[in-house]
Amino acid sequence: MLPRMKLASIFLLLALVLSFMPAGVAVGHVSAATCYSARFISDVNVPDGTSFSPGEAFTKTWKIQNNGTCEWSAVSLVFDSGEKMSAPSPAATLPTVAINATVNIDVKLVAPTSPGTYTGYFKLESAGQRFGIGSTANSAFWVKIVVKTGGTSGGVTTTAYDFTANAASATWTSGTGALTFPGTDGNANGFGLKFDNPRLEDNKDYAQAGLLFAPNNASNGFIQAVYPEFTVQSGDRFQARIGCELNATNCYVAYRLQYQIAGSSDIKTFWKEPPFRERYEGNTYFVDQSLSSLAGKNIKFILSVSAYNGSAAGDRAVWLNPRITRTGSGGPTPTFTPTVTGTPPTPTPTTTAPPPASCTDRALFIKDVTVIDGTTFAPNAAFQKTWRFRNIGTCTWTTAYQLIFESGDKMGGPDAAPLTVSVAPNKEVDISINLTAPATAGTYKGNWKFKNNNGVPFGLVPFGIPALGNQKAFWVEIKVSGVPVTATFTPTPTPTPTSTPPTAYPNP
Repeated sequence: MLPRMKLASIFLLLALVLSFMPAGVAVGHVSAATCYSARFISDVNVPDGTSFSPGEAFTKTWKIQNNGTCEWSAVSLVFDSGEKMSAPSPAATLPTVAINATVNIDVKLVAPTSPGTYTGYFKLESAGQRFGIGSTANSAFWVKIVVKTGGTSGGVTTTAYDFTANAASATWTSGTGALTFPGTDGNANGFGLKFDNPRLEDNKDYAQAGLLFAPNNASNGFIQAVYPEFTVQSGDRFQARIGCELNATNCYVAYRLQYQIAGSSDIKTFWKEPPFRERYEGNTYFVDQSLSSLAGKNIKFILSVSAYNGSAAGDRAVWLNPRITRTGSGGPTPTFTPTVTGTPPTPTPTTTAPPPASCTDRALFIKDVTVIDGTTFAPNAAFQKTWRFRNIGTCTWTTAYQLIFESGDKMGGPDAAPLTVSVAPNKEVDISINLTAPATAGTYKGNWKFKNNNGVPFGLVPFGIPALGNQKAFWVEIKVSGVPVTATFTPTPTPTPTSTPPTAYPNP
């Protein structure tokens, strides 16, 4: 009798514990993706947009953390997609990396021989299983370079002007009037601050200094910094990474990069209105704006942030490492002495890199045709998500292009699926995919992108501003609550969402 009473007590205690578990909590086994998972820490060298001469050899180093539950004992760096830049295979073999430890990973690369912007995507691999970074350990990390025209190997990119270092020389104002720099954190009149290593909403360590802009706390509040005159040379570029500060979840701002030519009272902007609008969503954006149209002129540059959604309460926006870069020819080729602990990759014979694409892939989000953000479904409910896009690039999206899952909650969708129609430049298209609501209550978001016929991923051009790149993901965000249902698809005759390609309907 006593053992039975103990057993009954155990079951009663277990039932009591489970009754207090919040909705959405599920008990399950540790997946392979959790076992092998990585976190991007920083670019040790070659930050996005670094310039090289055609055919120039260089070494790229990332700092990566093992944030999974398994030790890395036989893990390699592998090329995944995009521009290979003569990367060997495997690109590098890592040493043993303990759980939560970090490692510097090197790969020797060669800049393509033709001018252009190139991005190579890499992942890690163990026993044939590829994994990467992000919440699902499925996203690649990358190297992005610019190959300049002319010159010989040895072109060096330098910082011609550092906006962070010169912030104190700028004239700071907000909607309430003049400000001093640095300001006081929390000042309702607005403030600007310098951070040596600010943490943005993507929670990555970029190991770069930056400026925090907080508008005056009022409806449509703003803050701006007007910098002293700077003489622009041909080939100069403005570069920065922008996004809300980590944990500033109410941040919703408009970024503007403006300028004033010496002797003129007119203030102009590089980004047409409406400006680039940034809302706290876990993503940041790399700005790479050519300044060649201003060559030979003395320019006052203006960095500006304003509240977009009415009140500025909670708006904390970051310009990370804002700078003007300049590429010179000649001089010694830059060399790196990374603290990599892995085995250096074996050099491979230099090959002729493929020429850059003769056209560009750019997409503009038009609207959610179905399932707007926050739509509620019952657990296990089947639904069809439809987005409308415009092809604002110069490449035709053929049926060799794919819709690909990038990160977040997959909701039963495929890893990749081909488009069913071709979409010419300047045409719009509705793209649909079948998904299934998760089985437990909660809020779920899945991020998606495109992949072109060369295997290069691309996404949206934020607000149609080319200087902000083409890597913004689009998503489906739903809420799950209520009584579970049996998943059946009515929009399409195929009931298996993981094997159903996205349906594309061209618009006139």
